Amino acid sequence: MVLEQHYQRSQRTAALPALPSLDSIRKHHDRLIWARQRQLPVAAQFSNQSLQHCLRLLTNQLNGQLEQLRKPEQKVPALPQLYAEIASLDDEFERVEIDLRNRQITVTTERIVLAEIDLGPFEIRLRLNRLNDSSPYTVTAVDSNESSSGNPHPHVSGSSLCEGNGHRAISAALANGLISEFFILVRQVLRTYNDTSAYRSLNEWHGVDCAVCGDTVPSEDSYCCDTCHCSLCSDCEYRCEICRCSTCHDCSESCKVCGERFCQSCTETCTDCGERFCENCLTDGRCSHCINTEEEASDADEEDKHDQHSRQAETSPAAIHADRVGEVVVPA
Repeated sequence: MVLEQHYQRSQRTAALPALPSLDSIRKHHDRLIWARQRQLPVAAQFSNQSLQHCLRLLTNQLNGQLEQLRKPEQKVPALPQLYAEIASLDDEFERVEIDLRNRQITVTTERIVLAEIDLGPFEIRLRLNRLNDSSPYTVTAVDSNESSSGNPHPHVSGSSLCEGNGHRAISAALANGLISEFFILVRQVLRTYNDTSAYRSLNEWHGVDCAVCGDTVPSEDSYCCDTCHCSLCSDCEYRCEICRCSTCHDCSESCKVCGERFCQSCTETCTDCGERFCENCLTDGRCSHCINTEEEASDADEEDKHDQHSRQAETSPAAIHADRVGEVVVPA
């Protein structure tokens, strides 16, 4: 009787779709007429496009309202039908509880096992006084086998179920008073696993395997290489000293000068030796080792030139000066 009263009230208060406004269409239509009368081609073109856009929106709105009006009016489920729906729950579920004082119907599923992970049974609780809400039910794990992040099920966060493709069917079942079908559909979603829409992947349910050492660590303590996207533990994760991104050993490089590790994007090749170094250990694209080697070679060349010049000076003949024979001092 509680359910019957709800569906009777819902039918009486069902609102008809409101007709769309024509104000924006009239505005752009008047602007188009004004622009054409004054021979303003740019303004006329802009007004024409705006008017077409408004007309397309209006057409879509009217088509949607027409489809809604064409739908057959939902009938109030008869009392015998509602009773049969509730009575059939005993055949589908291990435990059924009807709490009239709190306006709740609760069923308990069998143990849900996904990919060999036993998640335990779940309670599906339908709140009869909130059937008009977008989600009038909760899903709670009875014997919880939570993931490392606290999820009782890959598609359950807290007590809210991500319905996915089952949303439309679940809503339709409630709207038509198909209470037994509603609970069966929710249970079917709990039996299904979709990795792309999971709050927590079953592969990482109890932790993540490090791709380097193979140790299993909790998901919140794991890292991901920003280059190859492998999972890493804290001991196998390297942090680039420049951009601070996470890298694994294979995707990072050690600077040959300072010894720190960097991601490949933050290292450059020395134009002389071809080795990779961090940007702080390069000067004009050259590493300090190549610069020092060049300077030492230059100093050695200068020293060789100096030694060669000295040897040449020592072996050359001494300059011969003429004696001052026959020179006479001339008085002033």
